[in-house]
Amino acid sequence: VGVGNLQAGGTGKTPLTIRIARDAIAGGSQVAVLTRGYRSYWETRGGVLSPEDPLPSPDLCGDEAALIRDRVPGVWIGVGADRVAQFEKLQSSAALRTGRGFDLVILD
Repeated sequence: VGVGNLQAGGTGKTPLTIRIARDAIAGGSQVAVLTRGYRSYWETRGGVLSPEDPLPSPDLCGDEAALIRDRVPGVWIGVGADRVAQFEKLQSSAALRTGRGFDLVILD
């Protein structure tokens, strides 16, 4: 699911992403969120957060990823401009830790 808008910032994309992810996890789905991580360390380097990872600094992963991680227990998050690479890292990590893939991937 892609959550986007032609307008940048302040239009409710991240709250909608949080709602979709929460509802899917409550229904038993394994959920991944992919976000760019604007102006964060991971924007150009990439990074992943599993549900077990501690709450990250917004400087590391970006404001949106930190907020999503705080508000959605159980979510997997991939951060970086190369979303395909981050998804591949998430998928490998999730398969190793849980033995299953993602039921839903949300692009924030």
